Amino acid sequence: MIEPKIDISQDETTVYIKCFGRLNFQYTNDFRTYVKSLNIGKVHDIIIDMKNCIGMDSTFMGVLSMLGLKAYKVKIPTTMHFVSDSNMFLLKGLGLTKIFKFSDEEYSIKSENSETLGLETDKMKNAETVIDAHETLMDIDSDNVQKFEGVVNYTKEDLKNMKEEEGR
Repeated sequence: MIEPKIDISQDETTVYIKCFGRLNFQYTNDFRTYVKSLNIGKVHDIIIDMKNCIGMDSTFMGVLSMLGLKAYKVKIPTTMHFVSDSNMFLLKGLGLTKIFKFSDEEYSIKSENSETLGLETDKMKNAETVIDAHETLMDIDSDNVQKFEGVVNYTKEDLKNMKEEEGR
């Protein structure tokens, strides 16, 4: 079984992301932080390698969408390489083919520095990521509102309760 993780590297103009294993909300907090802090101004291309991604949940797809939407708004291509049929089914089902391009062509990484992002166990961080990711999915495709409105509301309530308990 492939260990879930996300490897990120970047050269002067390209961001390279390699996804491994079954990625879910527990593996997205550092990725979300990276996406939010990414200075997209110097980036000309984003490559996401999905060859070793055997599955993903809606939170992970939501964080991917944050990146894709950020790039899409400034006309930077975000290309997913080697997406399996099952992952493509998930992406299409959430309307994400609007913001990503897809390819089965090889590419070369020009950067030797990479950062590996892994498991996050902080429940409050996980809840914040779940909310942010699903709100992004709802922004991208109105059909997703019905799918994820309950998730967002429940998680917001759960996060509120966690914060109240922490304050005691």
